[in-house]
Amino acid sequence: MNNNEFINKYTDGHCLSYLEFQVVAKKYGIYFEKINNDIIVCYDGDEDPKVAAFRFYKTFFPETTLTPSDFDLIIHLNNFHMKFLRDKINEISQKYGMPPVYKASMSIRENVLSLLNTLKTRYAIYREDMEFIKKLFDKGLFDIIQLHGDEDNEYIKNIRALTKGYIIKAHKTENLSSIDKINSCVSDLVLIDTGKGSGISHSKESIELIKQIKREYMLAGGINDENIEYLLKELSPYAVDISGGAETNKRKDKDKIKKLIDIVRKEKYNE
Repeated sequence: MNNNEFINKYTDGHCLSYLEFQVVAKKYGIYFEKINNDIIVCYDGDEDPKVAAFRFYKTFFPETTLTPSDFDLIIHLNNFHMKFLRDKINEISQKYGMPPVYKASMSIRENVLSLLNTLKTRYAIYREDMEFIKKLFDKGLFDIIQLHGDEDNEYIKNIRALTKGYIIKAHKTENLSSIDKINSCVSDLVLIDTGKGSGISHSKESIELIKQIKREYMLAGGINDENIEYLLKELSPYAVDISGGAETNKRKDKDKIKKLIDIVRKEKYNE
């Protein structure tokens, strides 16, 4: 059993880092050795190992009603790591002056999404926090990053090197120089928008600029069932990003979604 298999088996896949767990456990004399291809829980201290393991657990869960006699370290490893994750998310939130965002009622994935959605409004994320995000990618929780700030090519390269994720960079078409920036962008895909969720559709001037883009792109910005057919014929984007155009009273509308899909299929496949 390798380190990853150990973590997956005893933490139900929730542990972010085998090394991280070792560092904390070591404070209590608890460590792990690989013997005959299996991971063994070891203890290097003077007191009863069961008592040391219990003290380790109680540090994270002081309210526990368990006692050393009915405590099993292996059984409770998953609880340790759920607490690690919760505390890490809240630590990062507070570092940026935000309230704790972890919610016990949400899954790990939902909690991480909440954190990233909150952080994305900031101009910069500390490198140590990017390392945390890298761990999330390494765990397979995410595989796409969408950037909506002033990120330049150097920043995008750094993100790619750190996460190996598929990167989408959002751009606005304002003038010819913005087209040059789009064509030279090193992201895997570019998203062409009229503004951050403005719901405003592309003008004729914007459409003429977009026609000068020499790469595949995703089109967004005020797309709905009344203009999507025209935009597809004029621009032939790789994909379309539709939000408000598929909503009624700010909620996704199944009928509008179906209508939009039917129009796209008709345009692309002549169905």
